[in-house]
Amino acid sequence: CSYDYLEILEIVPGSNSSSVPTRKLCGDWSSKLKLLRYVSRGPRLRLRFVSDYSHHYGGFKAKVSMEN
Repeated sequence: CSYDYLEILEIVPGSNSSSVPTRKLCGDWSSKLKLLRYVSRGPRLRLRFVSDYSHHYGGFKAKVSMEN
């Protein structure tokens, strides 16, 4: 998980840019999409995609929904 990964970061409440890493995803999750559910603790998230460019594959897909 050191070359290509997607990191989910929570934005610190009361901060415009500070974030805390909460989950790091790597590998092929296409057959396990339901396992990727993530519920944030606040109203803002940051997604960070990191790649070393050694291989070229199709991108990734994200679905976002909101609940009251």
